[in-house]
Amino acid sequence: MHIYNRVNCMFVKNFYLKQLNQIKNYGPKIIFFKLKILFKLITVSIPSLIIVFFIRILSPIILIKLTPLDMGRIGEYTLKWYVELKKISEIKPHRTICFFYFHNSTNHVNAQWLKMWRRQMYILPSFIFKYVFIINNFFPGSKKYNLLDMLSLNNPSAAAKNQEFIYSLKKTSFEKITKIEEPVIYFTDEELKIGSNYLKKIGTQDFNFVCFHARDKAYLNKYNKDNRDWSYHDFRDSDIQSYLPSMEKMTKNNFFCLRMGSKVEKKLINSNQKIIDYANSEDQSDLLDIFLSSKCRFFLLSQVGLAIIPETFNRPVVYVNGTNIAANNTFANNSLFIPKKHYSVKKRRLLTFKEYIDLELENDLVNVEIFKELGIKLIDNTPEEITDVVMEMDSRINGTWVVNDEEEDLQNKFWSLFKHKFLKSPTFRIGSKFLRQTQNQ
Repeated sequence: MHIYNRVNCMFVKNFYLKQLNQIKNYGPKIIFFKLKILFKLITVSIPSLIIVFFIRILSPIILIKLTPLDMGRIGEYTLKWYVELKKISEIKPHRTICFFYFHNSTNHVNAQWLKMWRRQMYILPSFIFKYVFIINNFFPGSKKYNLLDMLSLNNPSAAAKNQEFIYSLKKTSFEKITKIEEPVIYFTDEELKIGSNYLKKIGTQDFNFVCFHARDKAYLNKYNKDNRDWSYHDFRDSDIQSYLPSMEKMTKNNFFCLRMGSKVEKKLINSNQKIIDYANSEDQSDLLDIFLSSKCRFFLLSQVGLAIIPETFNRPVVYVNGTNIAANNTFANNSLFIPKKHYSVKKRRLLTFKEYIDLELENDLVNVEIFKELGIKLIDNTPEEITDVVMEMDSRINGTWVVNDEEEDLQNKFWSLFKHKFLKSPTFRIGSKFLRQTQNQ
């Protein structure tokens, strides 16, 4: 835990340094600005306190829960899980009302994504309600009025921190959730028409194309209003060119391949007309970002927020270049993943899966400094490794993939390394060839 304490201290230190630097750079006027914010906080605290009082008074009749959302990078899982838990009666709507609000700046939310979720539920403005949430948490019993941490369902790393939530679910709920096939959000007829017209324009149709995406620095840098240093995320990046050999193979199987992203760092270096750099095209739009991700044969990507779209629409996902083995979203049906390899400088070799999992790294604290502290170098997946897992996915979708006893045994051994309970689809697997080649790592 000493590593996390140091990281937390670093964040606190950076916060205070930021305040001092702002005062140094902007002089007395920034002090007045900060005092104005403080006055605002005091002003909104009174009505917020009154709302908290009424929420608690009403709780014997109707339980009101307030839940913050972060949709700035799309990857917000709370709404998906909320709707699905209602479907299987884990959340009883006649006894509980959940209100959602944005807890941070969301000026770069995908407008189509937000529009589709607002068709399902009302999302409150952050003004007042985020303070209601904060103030409520100062009082005893605050957990009762908060929606349980939905990240606990997403991946083993998150689940390890909140086993109480996992065990609060009925025994049959895990199975029911993985069997939900209908998407929890929908397109209008007009939106479907726009999406279909684009597919006709490029010469393909629903489920006859593959989406792919590699994380880079461009997206965060685009929305960097306060010149924040996002370099601590760099370990998650990978080279889009290393994905192209697998896409070349998919085009030989008569599929189109679309490079996704609303803002990307590099243009594709590619002459294959069936591989389309949609992210850098004039056609790129918020609507098509969601539509294409929902209608693809499968989506090839790394651990990024964009993954929530195919996951929500139950499209198969191939996750590559994962940086935290224990943080993949294992609920995704018919999906595969392969992580980056973790090289220990001290041991002068690759860490075994068990060694890495036993570190119990919390995904929300993992950053460049953590890996430096641990003496771990991340090695990206090779184009060959990516191609192998992509072709495995294609074969599985075609129904031609043959599972043998050795593969099943290796899969079981890998998943048994996790000692706690989490939601895992029976059809979510680590790439077979990758696992076979790295079984001793």
